Amino acid sequence: MYLREASPEYDGVAYLAELGSDGRRLRQVEQRPDGECLRTDDWPFNPPIDLRDPQYVPMEISAEAFENAWRGARPDPDAW
Repeated sequence: MYLREASPEYDGVAYLAELGSDGRRLRQVEQRPDGECLRTDDWPFNPPIDLRDPQYVPMEISAEAFENAWRGARPDPDAW
C-alpha cells in the first residue's frame, strides 16, 4: 500500500509512504514546499498502522507515483 499524507500541521510538507502487508512503513519520501525531496528507508521504531482503516482510503497513491518520487529524492542526511 502507498499513501500520501499532507496536512496544514506539517507546514506544507507531504509524506509519501510505502507500507508492507503488516502495516509497517518500509520506505518514505518527504516532499518539502521548496521542492526538496528526501528519502528514508530505516526506522528504529516503526509501529504498524491498520491497513483496513477507512481514513487511509483518500490518501492512497499508486506504486508508480511513489516510485517516481523515490527515484527523484535524495537520501535524508538526518536519518538514523
